[in-house]
Amino acid sequence: MSVEPGSFVLRRRYDAAPERVFAAWAVPEQRQRWNVHGTWQVAEQTFDFREGGEEVKRFGPPGEPVHVARTRYEEIVPDQRIVMTSTTADRGRLTSVALLAVEIEAAGPGSRLTLTYQAVLLDGRDSLANREAGWGSILDKLGAALG
Repeated sequence: MSVEPGSFVLRRRYDAAPERVFAAWAVPEQRQRWNVHGTWQVAEQTFDFREGGEEVKRFGPPGEPVHVARTRYEEIVPDQRIVMTSTTADRGRLTSVALLAVEIEAAGPGSRLTLTYQAVLLDGRDSLANREAGWGSILDKLGAALG
C-alpha cells in the first residue's frame, strides 16, 4: 500500500469571456460536450452545480466505463472561481482524493483559466503525470467547445 502526494497547475487562454467559460462548467448541456479525457466516454453523470452540491460520473474507455468520480463543490464564485473536492475509483477501488481550484480571469477580449490540482494517489493505481495529461486534454476540449 502506498500514498503518492502531488500537485500541478495548468493554464489556458480562451477566446471567450469569463461568463462563457464559467457557464461551460455550470450548465450541464455545455459540460457534457468537453468534460472527459481524450476518446473516453461518460456512461452516466449526475449534475448538482452549487456550493455543497455533489456529482457522480461513471466513465472510461469506450465500452469500459470502470471509473467513478465523486465531486463536491466547496465554493463557487460566479465567473471567477470553482473549488471542488473529488475522489476517483477504478473498478470499485479508491485511486485518488483530490482538491481542485479553477480560477477564471478576464484577459483582453478573452479569458485566462488556471486549474490547480492537489491529490494523493493511492497504491500505484494511477500517476500524477497521467492525471496532468488527462486534465490537459479536458481543458483543450473545453477550448474547442468554446470555439
